[in-house]
Amino acid sequence: MTAIKEKVLDFFSNLPENFSKFFSEYYRPLTTVILIIVLFVTLRVLVGVIDIINQIPLVKPSLEMVGIGFSGWFVYRYLLRSETREELVNKWREFKKDVFGEN
Repeated sequence: MTAIKEKVLDFFSNLPENFSKFFSEYYRPLTTVILIIVLFVTLRVLVGVIDIINQIPLVKPSLEMVGIGFSGWFVYRYLLRSETREELVNKWREFKKDVFGEN
C-alpha cells in the first residue's frame, strides 16, 4: 500500500514536469486534434446559424435569387467568350502562384 502511495505522491509532485514533457513531446498531434475539434464545433455552429436564417420568411428565396444571379453573371462574364476564359485561367494561375508559391 505504501508503494502505491509513494508512486501517486511522486506522480503528483512531478506533475508540472511530466505535463510539460508530455506536451513538448506530443505538441503537433495535440494541436491537430484541438484544431479538428474546433473546426467541428465551428461547422456545427455555422449549420445552426444557417438553419435559423433559412427559417426567416423571404430570406431563403432571396439568397437563392442572389446565387442564381451571380452564377448567371459569372457565366456571362467569364465563360461565353474564349478571351474571357483565358483571362479567368490567368487569374486562377496567379491565385495558385500567390497561394502555393512559384513552381
